[in-house]
Amino acid sequence: WNSFQLHRKHYSEFKMRGSGRHVLFIAVSLKPLVLRDFLNEFYADPKQMDTQCVILTEQQVIGGIKHLQHHPVWSERIRLLLGSGLRQSDLARAKARTATACFIRTTKTTGSTENADRHTILCAWTVKAYAPKCKLYVQIIRPENRIHLHVADEIVCERELTNSLLALNTLCPGISTIAALLMHTFTYEGRDFQNSDYNWFEKCSPCEIYQIRLSE
Repeated sequence: WNSFQLHRKHYSEFKMRGSGRHVLFIAVSLKPLVLRDFLNEFYADPKQMDTQCVILTEQQVIGGIKHLQHHPVWSERIRLLLGSGLRQSDLARAKARTATACFIRTTKTTGSTENADRHTILCAWTVKAYAPKCKLYVQIIRPENRIHLHVADEIVCERELTNSLLALNTLCPGISTIAALLMHTFTYEGRDFQNSDYNWFEKCSPCEIYQIRLSE
């Protein structure tokens, strides 16, 4: 009850603004850097500029998260709600049934990696049962737990991705850097380095992969 009184504004129901489109981001706990990276990547697509992001987290938000919430770039685009993805009442407050997509991020703060994946899997099942039409994107740690996530539309396995990149790096040195650059959003700042290789690296780093359907 004390926590409710302290953060009662976060327990209110999410109210849509603008276009009415929104996505749901669920995590047990959040770090400012993780949230900032997600927002930068999500809103890098101009089509998502009018989409709001509802963040559902179980733990108390820290100062860095609050700064992002009140930042002029994000203040009208993100909404923080304290709650759990395992409770349908919290999913109802976040309007999960009308969300265009739901992103579930695993966290290691729950103990072992196995416990973290268990929580993520249960959360994915709960969201899919409550909002069956919502697209589900789930991050897990252990590849052997993929079998339990048949409800997810897309799965990102942390260990599988890391081990694959390390293995490919032995055959083709630098492939992990190429993958990181293609999957992240960078801005060319036009800095002038004395080393020409650095200049070429910065110039090419903003290149990204986009899925575009060509007309007939």
